[in-house]
Amino acid sequence: ECLGDTGSAAFEAALAEGWELTRRLPLPCWGDTAEDLTIWRRRGGGVPRGGGAAADHPVLRCDSCGKAGSLQPATVRDKPGLLRRCRYCRLACYCSAACARRGDAEHKKCHAVRMIGAPPPADFGGPEYHTCCV
Repeated sequence: ECLGDTGSAAFEAALAEGWELTRRLPLPCWGDTAEDLTIWRRRGGGVPRGGGAAADHPVLRCDSCGKAGSLQPATVRDKPGLLRRCRYCRLACYCSAACARRGDAEHKKCHAVRMIGAPPPADFGGPEYHTCCV
């Protein structure tokens, strides 16, 4: 899990190197969690993808345009980077203010399902979003 309780940058790099994400399924049991079930497949023949630390993140992508994050974690979490994540739901990720505006309707639904009282943040560059990868 990216910058969460159980993941690490080394684990994410190893995962991206030898595995590919095939499916994501929401977990319907808890409204206050941002997690989902991910199903992975080992890359064919055990051949690593290559790319090292600059490779695309295996999971994090802009929720509007699909632009992939990188495996390089942000060193300063409140500076602009490739992807910024909502501090409230910890799920919505966007690469720009325009993408955040386009994803606002779905982001509101996400907050409602997770019983988050705060509306999705309006200021993409403000403190309600943090940089999750560069």
